[in-house]
Amino acid sequence: MREKRKILLAITGKESNTNAFRHALNICKRISGELEILSVSNQREDLLNQFQTELKKEGIGCRLIQGSGCIKEEILNHTNRERDILFVVVESSDGLNINCKEADKIIAESWKDLKCPLVVVSDSAAVSLT
Repeated sequence: MREKRKILLAITGKESNTNAFRHALNICKRISGELEILSVSNQREDLLNQFQTELKKEGIGCRLIQGSGCIKEEILNHTNRERDILFVVVESSDGLNINCKEADKIIAESWKDLKCPLVVVSDSAAVSLT
């Protein structure tokens, strides 16, 4: 039986999420993997639809997961439940601290229990999907 290869993309609703999405998409294409998109905020539906359209066009499976609260906690909870996630892709921004307690905002401490690698993508330049 073939091992499932999944990448988790955690998004926060900012336009810069397109950089992280593009990075995750390219990796999924290279490893023939699937993409799980974890959202903890009310996403712009048009952005999620663009992501899903692009994934479908590339033949990449996609699963949307709606979380609530601190994105770091949601990532840790999800990767603890779903053991076949190879790594997590996130944008590099203060958006990762949305709804997090002050103590959870320290990056080194927040991610110490993550069971897979964390890929942080710069949000310095927005990328268009068109």
